[in-house]
Amino acid sequence: MNEVHLTGLEGTNPLGFLAAVGVQVAFDTAPDQPRLWWSDDITPHAVVDADFDIGRIVDRALAAVGQWVQASALTPRRPDGAAMPKGDELKLTPQDLRAYPSRARDDGGAGAQLSAALVAEGSLDKQGVAKPTDLYFTAGQQKFLQMTRHVLGNVSRTDLIAGLQGPWGYASNLPSLMWDVSDDRVYALIAEDPSKDERVFRVSCG
Repeated sequence: MNEVHLTGLEGTNPLGFLAAVGVQVAFDTAPDQPRLWWSDDITPHAVVDADFDIGRIVDRALAAVGQWVQASALTPRRPDGAAMPKGDELKLTPQDLRAYPSRARDDGGAGAQLSAALVAEGSLDKQGVAKPTDLYFTAGQQKFLQMTRHVLGNVSRTDLIAGLQGPWGYASNLPSLMWDVSDDRVYALIAEDPSKDERVFRVSCG
């Protein structure tokens, strides 16, 4: 069977798995979509149909990036255009929580789906604001949507090719959304308590 091996997208790494699914999402509105399966290696990696080579995937991903960075789902605003307080952290008040997906739906397409995935309607914490979904791993001063826009606005063709082909070199200075298994503190191979150190943020390709 003719196939394209995306050796950088390892199925044992949450970020690699999500990126592999993202390859399919990038072609969601295209006339044809790639089938996705996994190699039978000890560390399985993503495999797609031969028609979807690295160049075609990168072209499609860059086009999608240009659309995503402008999506309302990544820039929460009220109906009057004002920014939502703590919108980049997705800590929305009940009123803003209703307006956020509504505005994203006006964009149409994947933006509406993303807004529904990032917040749980009707689920509030003790402060009375929305609880982000389990995709939200950032904390403290890191603002999830701000970081996402920064990644989308600065990722390059070289970054995408390196991410798809691997191995990941961790050379980029773009921020990490903490979906990479190597960002987990249990992987901190040092003799001291890592909780006292600032986290090093990095995008996992490039």
